[in-house]
Amino acid sequence: MNIVSTSDLYESCYYLINGCTLEGVETLQVGSKTVCQLSFQGKDIYDLRDEYLRGDSIVNLTNFRTAYSKLLQTTYFAKKEHSKKFKSGLGGIQ
Repeated sequence: MNIVSTSDLYESCYYLINGCTLEGVETLQVGSKTVCQLSFQGKDIYDLRDEYLRGDSIVNLTNFRTAYSKLLQTTYFAKKEHSKKFKSGLGGIQ
């Protein structure tokens, strides 16, 4: 199973528009910020990661924009849910 995880939304969009599937979203509390770690699976994902990191990635902007909107919404709801759990956990300590 080829899986790559990243918190970079642009990189995530690149995976989505090249046929990879979003397998999971993990929220992490880093200081005062909540960060989403997105995991993707795909046959050529390691090649795609290398292309992206080398700066060799080329995308259709319409497809990129659609993927970006989808991932913004996904991370928004994940952070919102994380915030609810985080706040209720702190409330239980006091």
